[in-house]
Amino acid sequence: MFSIYSSNGRTFHDTLEVLYKARSAVINDSASQQSTTRSPATDKINQNALDAYRELIHAQPKDELHHLYEVMSRAFTNLPADISAYSALLKIQQSPFNELPVVNTHNCIIGMISYASVFAQLTQTGEELGFLKITTAQQYLAGDVITAEPVTSIRRAAQVMHHYNLETLPVVDNYGATVGIVTCKSIVSAVSNDPPLSIWS
Repeated sequence: MFSIYSSNGRTFHDTLEVLYKARSAVINDSASQQSTTRSPATDKINQNALDAYRELIHAQPKDELHHLYEVMSRAFTNLPADISAYSALLKIQQSPFNELPVVNTHNCIIGMISYASVFAQLTQTGEELGFLKITTAQQYLAGDVITAEPVTSIRRAAQVMHHYNLETLPVVDNYGATVGIVTCKSIVSAVSNDPPLSIWS
């Protein structure tokens, strides 16, 4: 299952196929506090959730599925929406990721911030770099953000990341709280280990 979050909260929650249709519709319409680090124990995956997911995507009993919770990184930092853009860039610099999740006061993801999203907006508005110290991270979000649930299959997540050219895919729980981050590198690393994790079974 995939979701889309913006500063207004969750605006979409459905399967991969419906996501493609919803994003196509959006594209067609547009054309006419303190940082918190998540701990590994915050996301518990139970067998009922895995079984429900298999049923949702019509997986056959013999199909071997691997899920995002098996490969996602839990060592990341959520950035509060009111942190200065300058401080947010410093956090990204200290992070192994090129972008980080921005959360509201309820710790629900509202978007992602990156060097690219910040400097794209600065270029568009013509503001000086010093402006970053008096503006907040929320002002530099890279649009709405596509997320996935921990039980999402790695294959389907890889399809979404490729289709939308995403370098980072946040993994969120039912409440919109980020529990992990998946990157192209983490998927490649998972399938290149010995024994390899086959995502195409």
